[in-house]
Amino acid sequence: MPTSDQNLAQSVSDGWPSRIEMATCLAFAASCGDGGTGPTTTTATTIPVALASVAVTLVPNPVRATLSFNSDFPWEYGVTVVLTETAGLGGSVDFINTVLVSPIAGEGTPFNISAAAITQRAGTNHVNANSLLNIPFFFHLTAGGRNPNFIQENYEIQFTDERGNVITGHAQLRINAPASTLRSITTLAPAHMEPYLR
Repeated sequence: MPTSDQNLAQSVSDGWPSRIEMATCLAFAASCGDGGTGPTTTTATTIPVALASVAVTLVPNPVRATLSFNSDFPWEYGVTVVLTETAGLGGSVDFINTVLVSPIAGEGTPFNISAAAITQRAGTNHVNANSLLNIPFFFHLTAGGRNPNFIQENYEIQFTDERGNVITGHAQLRINAPASTLRSITTLAPAHMEPYLR
């Protein structure tokens, strides 16, 4: 005949889960998480670039002109127009307009550099996204006025990005007079330039 202690032990055993059963339930609950939905994944959303951003740099600036062998255009110099896109949207250069401004004789005649001429000099007129395009030029010019110490060249660049936005950039170049003054410039006519392939 079982004792009262044995009856109590049997009663407790029949009414409560064993240690093994408790451990199994806890492990199952931990694996299911809250509500049993499992881990979630967050997907990043990429926002398309709406407008390109193009910076214009002239290298070198200032530039020292040298004396040329062209009596009509006694100064010469080289400059590279550097276009840098930073917003992540490419595009193409439509044209570059440039004009010389003499401190003595004033503004000269604007000069247009077409997309075809840009392609000839740089190999392309397209600027890739987050990239740059170097466009080298070499010019003969008359400075305008009687031996000015320098003249200024103003650049206007039109760029159309791949979404059709038209962007205009500007830059100024200081052209210092040649170190040698063996050939005097005596004309008072406005400054004028003529690009040529070096």
